[in-house]
Amino acid sequence: DSLHAALKELDEEDCAARVALTHFSPVADTLAGEPPEIHPFLGSYLLAEAIDTAGADLAVHGHAHLGAEHGMTAG
Repeated sequence: DSLHAALKELDEEDCAARVALTHFSPVADTLAGEPPEIHPFLGSYLLAEAIDTAGADLAVHGHAHLGAEHGMTAG
């Protein structure tokens, strides 16, 4: 809820591009190559929902070491 509130505040700002930077992955696509049993510890779809709600133009995350470079949220 606090993430959504912070993103809503940003929605009121005028900017040329919105970039979401997270530690954990927002999508399973970028976890390809990581052992499946640790996927739950590397990310969450809840981040993707917040990113889409905020209207991010680009999302970048760390944490995965063997994952893929590209993925896409539902939004």
